[in-house]
Amino acid sequence: MGMKYKNIFSKATSVLLTVSIIISSNGVAMASDSIQKESVDSKGVIEISTEDELRKIAENLSGDYVLTDSINLENEWTPLGDNDKPFTGTFDGNGHVIRGMDIDIDDSEQSSFDGLFGVVEDAHIKNVALEDISIESDTKGGAYIGGIAGKVTDSSISDVYVSGNILADENTAQTIGGIAGAVFNTDSTDGYEALFRQCMVRVNVTHKDSGEVGAIAGWINDVECMQNCYTDNQNAMLTDVEYNQENNRTLTGEALQNQDNYIGFDFDTVWEMTDNGAKLITQIADDIADSYSEKFAYVSSGEKESKETVEKDTSEDVAEVVPEVIEYSYNGISSLPEIPELLEEKDIIEGNNNSMPLASADEQVSGDFTYTVSGNDATITGYTGSGGSVVIPGTIDGYTVTGIGSNAFRGCTKITEISIPNTITSIGYGAFSNCTSLETVNMSYSFFKLYIT
Repeated sequence: MGMKYKNIFSKATSVLLTVSIIISSNGVAMASDSIQKESVDSKGVIEISTEDELRKIAENLSGDYVLTDSINLENEWTPLGDNDKPFTGTFDGNGHVIRGMDIDIDDSEQSSFDGLFGVVEDAHIKNVALEDISIESDTKGGAYIGGIAGKVTDSSISDVYVSGNILADENTAQTIGGIAGAVFNTDSTDGYEALFRQCMVRVNVTHKDSGEVGAIAGWINDVECMQNCYTDNQNAMLTDVEYNQENNRTLTGEALQNQDNYIGFDFDTVWEMTDNGAKLITQIADDIADSYSEKFAYVSSGEKESKETVEKDTSEDVAEVVPEVIEYSYNGISSLPEIPELLEEKDIIEGNNNSMPLASADEQVSGDFTYTVSGNDATITGYTGSGGSVVIPGTIDGYTVTGIGSNAFRGCTKITEISIPNTITSIGYGAFSNCTSLETVNMSYSFFKLYIT
């Protein structure tokens, strides 16, 4: 799908102040070397256009900064600010892009805070794109990892784009998100309200089973902090806690390219639509001017093979988030049972991983199904049958089937019809995603609508 990019090129350079004459103590004039100083605008905002200038933020963590050009990072990145001395200023990317941020987190007994910024507090960050980031953690001491910041407290982050890879090798407590690792809103300061707004994230996260992980943020203590955030990562929840699914979504296929799905995005002056979703207008102009092509591609969790970054039409690939409504008929129940709260339409649209019952670690097998057990309840976790018409049992080996796990039927392309018993109270994230031949869904609730994603 071809897109018409806005040809906007805003290139500014920092000012080189040259002191040409210095008067010595004996009155003799002599030439001096050129001295490069920070470029400061009339409002006291420090302009940044080079990697060295970006790194110097560490020397003044309370300053106000604006990016005036795209930056390619050539050396391993050291996050700006830490838990003892956080960044407390403002950073306006002015729509520009920072490319190739590479962070290698060494083993340590202390917690690590990693991203463009390590820790931000009472800060404001906006209008910046990070392309092709690479963060790898080998620490056993725990880490907070995010593209923009490892840890965010009482700060706002808005109109940002992040793409790249985050890898956590150690099976230890790591809090990981595409934008931020952990987000805290304490309401105890006069700073900016902790809020993520208008964020687009294309980050592949590979990690062990421990810790909190999300495509946007690993952990948020107030879910209202996240508004209008989107990703095309189908393998991760947006955050590891429950969140508002009406304006925070995973978008794929044609839905990824539909401006109407990006609530709150300004497509006139800030954002532009591309084949791979929304990008900042100036980010696109930077890439064109610098002849740069984004290298990011998703890697499967199993075979670690890259997939195409430009999604195909949903008829050939995955079902898009824009819901297809499938109605099914009343199946003879004499009275309509109360529909469980966890089966509200919004939970089916995006899935709710946190609503799944806790299960034992060991999977069991019965016929074409694998399942886990918690008390007297069972959760279907997989399907190995030949497809066609599939009936999920209400009981399995004496256990009541109450849940369908995340990704349980993902990629079962030969299933054409599926029947779900009225014992089900929760359906996990992506349970039926990429079931491309699925046409009919039967449930034991009259006139209920199921949305397939």
